[in-house]
Amino acid sequence: MSTVVESLPEAQLPDHYEVVNGQVVEIPPMSAFSGEVANRIRDHLTAYSLRTNSGRARNDMIFHVPLPEDTTRNRAPDVAFITFERWPEIQPIPYRGNPLDIVPNLVVEVASPTDDAEDLLGKTHEYLRAGVELV
Repeated sequence: MSTVVESLPEAQLPDHYEVVNGQVVEIPPMSAFSGEVANRIRDHLTAYSLRTNSGRARNDMIFHVPLPEDTTRNRAPDVAFITFERWPEIQPIPYRGNPLDIVPNLVVEVASPTDDAEDLLGKTHEYLRAGVELV
């Protein structure tokens, strides 16, 4: 399903989506196994961030990752880590609205058997071009 972002009220957005070239693209939820892998990675990143007081680990969040050819690009990586330099510890999460207007420092996409390798590689290049330091 693809819909123009401006024409879809926030209350009608799908549960899992990204925005690519101004279009809302519904993405399937992760399988239980992929979700477990993502959660374990996030758990380790959370432990690291608590030990070093360096940032936040998140999953199931959508981030604004603008590209020169698509300033509306929003992606929902399986796991993300954002340093306190990019998202200060005292800066709250906006109560309303999606996406979070912060480019993560690290993103993880958990590959599943149904994922297309070219699509994952394309996302990797997008993340790096948008300012993500490690994918």
